[in-house]
Amino acid sequence: MRRKFLFILAGIIVSVVLIVLVLTDRHYRNYYIAGLTMEKVSPDSQKDGAGYYLVSFSVRYSNPEYGLFIGGLQPGIYGLEKKIRAITFYDDHRQAITSPVRVLPDAEGTACGDIGTGSRTTSETLGIDSLVRGINDNSLFRGGYAARFVAVVDSVKESPVAVEVVFEDGSRLRSSL
Repeated sequence: MRRKFLFILAGIIVSVVLIVLVLTDRHYRNYYIAGLTMEKVSPDSQKDGAGYYLVSFSVRYSNPEYGLFIGGLQPGIYGLEKKIRAITFYDDHRQAITSPVRVLPDAEGTACGDIGTGSRTTSETLGIDSLVRGINDNSLFRGGYAARFVAVVDSVKESPVAVEVVFEDGSRLRSSL
C-alpha cells in the first residue's frame, strides 16, 4: 500500500513539473538596433522634385525573461535598450544635410507608387527630432516591428548618400546608398 502511494505521489510530482516546464516561456523585454540600411525610393509620379529614401532598421531582441504564461506578450514591449541621440543624413561631400527632412513614419506595406501621390498628407509627416522621440519612447516601431521610415528631402541640391544613427552611449551605425 505504501509503495502504491509513493508511486502515485511521484507520478503527480513528475506531471506537475512537466506541465510547468511546458508552460514556461521566454519573453524578450527590450530590443536594440543591430543594423541600418538606406535605399532610394522612386515614386511613380514624382512631381515635386523631392527625394524619397527608405531607411530600415534591423533589430535584435534582448533581456530575456522566463515565466509562466508570458508567451503572448509582444517581444520588445519595453522599448529600445540603447536610446537614440540623433539621426543625421549626409550628402556626397560628407556634410550634414541642412535642409529640412520630413519623415513618413509608417512605411510598412507602402508601395513605391503611394509615396509621392496624394495618399500621404503633410499632417502625417514628422521631423527628425519627433521621429527620434517616438522611437525612444516606444510609440513608433512598438517592439521593433515595422522599424522603417521614408525620409523626404525637399532640396534638390542636397541629396543624401548616407544616414547615421548616434546612440546615447556614443556608439554609431551608418549606412550608405
